[in-house]
Amino acid sequence: MYRGSLLPFVLVLVSCRGATEPADIRVALETDFHLALGGTAEVEDAGLRLEFSAVPEDSRCPPHAFCVWAGDARIELVVWEAGLAGWEREDAVLHTNPSIGPSAVIFDVYVLQLMSLRPEFRTGERPEYVVTLRVVELNV
Repeated sequence: MYRGSLLPFVLVLVSCRGATEPADIRVALETDFHLALGGTAEVEDAGLRLEFSAVPEDSRCPPHAFCVWAGDARIELVVWEAGLAGWEREDAVLHTNPSIGPSAVIFDVYVLQLMSLRPEFRTGERPEYVVTLRVVELNV
């Protein structure tokens, strides 16, 4: 009887989930689109699939509050790129405050831009985050 671990097999299956399941929405290049936390989008004619996976940090200041700094929300996305060997996974981290970290990232000839994150500040324990993104093609 084989007693090896199934963990490597399970990790491979989980890592392929986002690339093989249908996306929640299909979006066009150069167009703003909204994605709820946990949602997926397929970018038409770009070979990209995006999954809004987490907001691990959100220190943005509520309106009308006295704050020492503007704060920042860190957004984590999983980006799947279609390649010759199949779908390749890359993780992307974007920030609402560009002085803290990047608000855009480049994948091949495309730029993924963070336009906004709602709500505008953390509300409660489990906010219903919705990110607005845009994918543009670089002029090459």
